[in-house]
Parts: sequence; structure tokens; C-alpha cells
Amino acid sequence: MSMSLFAVQYFYEGSPQEMAEIRPVHVEFLRGLHESGILKVSGPADGGISALLIFEAESKDYLKDILNQDPFWKSGFIKERPIREWNPAFGNIG
Repeated sequence: MSMSLFAVQYFYEGSPQEMAEIRPVHVEFLRGLHESGILKVSGPADGGISALLIFEAESKDYLKDILNQDPFWKSGFIKERPIREWNPAFGNIG
């Protein structure tokens, strides 16, 4: 099955103190996705009020199922999570 790239943006809500309690588990979740090759690159954006993540997955639905397991999502700290298929014209994300 061919794989596609997806650009995902997380928009956060919640108190910084509550998010800090869950952050280590969230980071471990993302680290596991990176080690498995699904997550290509990620990091905070807009001063930390959001994040940008690039994934390689077989489908948007498959990726959505995976992201539903993110501890930040399950704890309600992500108020919006657009998932867009992305076809870069230049460069390479290995």
C-alpha cells in the first residue's frame, strides 16, 4: 500500500500546569510514533500555543485513529486538530 504525507496542526487549550503534568506521557507517545517511522518531524509553533506534525501513513482515517490515542487529545488539551494530506513539491522528509 502506498503511503501519503499528512500535515497535522494541534491547537492547544487548557492550563499550562495541567498540560505540564501530562506532557511527559504525550512526548513518549510522539517519540514512539517517531521511532516507528510514522511521525517524521514535529515541534511547537506560534510560541507554543500550537504544534505542527508531519506524518507518513496509509490513510487519513488510519492516522486519525492513531492520533486519538495521544494523551493530550484524550485529556482534552487539543481543541482543534486539522489533518491535511500534503504533497510537497520540493525537498524531502526522510
